[in-house]
Amino acid sequence: MIAFYRALSVSALLSMCSFSYADEPRTLIEAAFGQSQAKTFCDDFDSNLCEDTDRAFRVGVSQLINTNLRANFSYIDFGQFEINGANSVAQLQISAKASAVAAQLEINAPIAKAAVYMRGGLAISFVEVKAFGQNFQQNIKASSSENDTSLDPILGLGFRLPLNEHIGLMGEYQLLMDAGNEETTGEDDVSFMGVGIQVTLQ
Repeated sequence: MIAFYRALSVSALLSMCSFSYADEPRTLIEAAFGQSQAKTFCDDFDSNLCEDTDRAFRVGVSQLINTNLRANFSYIDFGQFEINGANSVAQLQISAKASAVAAQLEINAPIAKAAVYMRGGLAISFVEVKAFGQNFQQNIKASSSENDTSLDPILGLGFRLPLNEHIGLMGEYQLLMDAGNEETTGEDDVSFMGVGIQVTLQ
C-alpha cells in the first residue's frame, strides 16, 4: 500500500510538472522602453556640461527551453550621451552612441502567476564616438569620428506579470559591460532600465 501511494505521489508530481511546462508560453515577443546610463562617461567633466543618460529601448524574442530556462535574443538601443562645453575662447562637443545585439540564457523563478528572472550572456556592442572642437581666438576647428564593435558580457534582472493569455507586463535591468574598444572609442559599462509589454505567440 505504501508503494502504491508513493507511485501515486510521483505520478501526480510529474503531472503537475508537465502541466506547468505546457502552460508556460513557449515564444514571447518583448518590447521595453526606459532610460540608459553610461557609468563613467561624465567622470572627468562637470555634470552641468555632461549628460550620461538618455531614452533607450529593447526589443527581443524569448524562447522556452524547459520549465525554468529560456533563450533570449534582443536588440538594445542605449541612445546617445553628450558633452557640450563652451566659453568665450573655445567650444567642445563629444557624443557617444551605443547599441547591442545580445544572446542570453534566462533562469525563471515563478511566483504565483508572475515570474522573476536572471539573464546572462554575450552581446556584440556597437559604439560610435564623435568629437568637435573650436578655438574662437585662433579660428581653429577640428573634428573626429570613431566606430568600433566588441564582444562583451551582458547581465540582466527582471520580472513578468501576465495580464491574460496573450499579453503581459514586464520590467527589467540590463548591464552591458566594457562596451566599446579601449584603443578607439574607449570602454564603458552601459545600463538599461525599463518597463514594457510581452506578447505570447505560442
